[in-house]
Amino acid sequence: MKALVALLFSVLVFPAWASAPQAASTLASVYIFMDTNYGAMVSRYNLKVEGVEMPQMNGYKYVAFSFPAGQYLIESDRDGVGGTSLQLKVGAGENHFIFIDPVGFPRPKPILTVVDQKRGLEGVGRSVELPIPDASLALLANKGIRLVRQSAPVVLALNPPTAPAPEAAQAAQAAQAVQAVQAVQAVQAAEEVRRRQAEIDLLRAQVEEARKRQAEVERLRAESEEAKRKLAATEENLKQLSQQRANQAAASSPALAPAQATTLGNRRALVIGNDTYRSVPRLANAREDARTIAASLSAVGYQVTLRLDLSEREMKAVLRAFSSQVQGGDEVLFFFAGHGVQLGAANYLLPTDIGSDSEAQVRDEAIQLQRILDDFSDRKAKFTLAMLDACRDNPFRSLGRSIGGRGLAPTTAATGQMVIFSAGTGQQAMDKLNQADTNKNGLFTRVFVQEMQKPGVSIDRVMKNVRNQVAELAKSVGHEQVPAIYDQVLGDFFFRQ
Repeated sequence: MKALVALLFSVLVFPAWASAPQAASTLASVYIFMDTNYGAMVSRYNLKVEGVEMPQMNGYKYVAFSFPAGQYLIESDRDGVGGTSLQLKVGAGENHFIFIDPVGFPRPKPILTVVDQKRGLEGVGRSVELPIPDASLALLANKGIRLVRQSAPVVLALNPPTAPAPEAAQAAQAAQAVQAVQAVQAVQAAEEVRRRQAEIDLLRAQVEEARKRQAEVERLRAESEEAKRKLAATEENLKQLSQQRANQAAASSPALAPAQATTLGNRRALVIGNDTYRSVPRLANAREDARTIAASLSAVGYQVTLRLDLSEREMKAVLRAFSSQVQGGDEVLFFFAGHGVQLGAANYLLPTDIGSDSEAQVRDEAIQLQRILDDFSDRKAKFTLAMLDACRDNPFRSLGRSIGGRGLAPTTAATGQMVIFSAGTGQQAMDKLNQADTNKNGLFTRVFVQEMQKPGVSIDRVMKNVRNQVAELAKSVGHEQVPAIYDQVLGDFFFRQ
């Protein structure tokens, strides 16, 4: 049966189509037909080419139409039940045949089948040419499909795209090239703008950072200038106070004739400065204070023994050697700068290798002040001045040890002795007035070396002047430091006549 249908179609139908004039040499012909076995049922099928509805196929119908070479989507559907679709690729001058084959019963779905003319039209029933309704022609015309009625079946021709003239094509290509170049240039320009903006942002950040640093430099410079100004004012106050004390002393105490002054015997001085402690906190000014005191005493005629950073063994050896040199009638001065601690009612001077395990160890290894004073008294010294710049924070407290108290305990001077502590009981001796203070000496030492240079001022007056000035300078920076004086001296003694 299929072979017979194919033969009939080839003899009766295809020759008429093939002889029909073509719309253009670039068009392809497509013939769509249906199986006649279903009769009027085929009238309920719809057909679309590239989404455009084709005229309904009423009865036994085939349709021929043409459109430019290319690839097209052809779809079929029956009353919204569904159908099938296919992609048809056609070339110029080619003939293609599409067979609509309803499948299923009683509501068959249309199946589109491409039939190659070389294999014959298998499965195709009898086809009869019928006219296409005028309404369908108008519908296609509204959708941009041009219908051409020919002597053989109706041909549906899709408007082929108009090929541009060679000049227009070249102009279009040139325009596209220009647009492409402009697009690339726009991208490059945008990237350059972004890069430049990033550089500008970086420079702005660097400028802002430099501005902040400059502001910080200016702030530190201003603070430094203010500190220098305060230091200069403090030093000027110190000079004025020294001058005032000197004037007051000159006004209140008439000058003694040289014959009335106590005749000075041999002058001996032992000066010790301990900074570099091993087991307790180190100090910063002790050695420098010792050097300054030694130089000042040498300038007024003392035979000075200067020793720095002494261990227990060295310190005890130096004290024994110095005591052995003291003779009856000598004038003796002992100066110690370093750590000192009060244990009970006694004061102890600490060598640099002092241990920190217990109070018993400190008593054994440290040097008791009273023993030094007793040694000088036993040697029959006529005048003894002991100056101790050791009134600092308890060095053992920073180590968590409860050994001794803060500062030195009051002491008792023997006849002919004067003992000076750089600060009173429970007070701390100052090394610096403030952070801007550049003087290498502690407050007590710097005031003492100025006062002792004044001629004709007795030592007891010198020490009282030192006490008053140290107290006033410490108070000017909110600190309390009043040197303690224990005086049992008979007669007048002088640093300078």
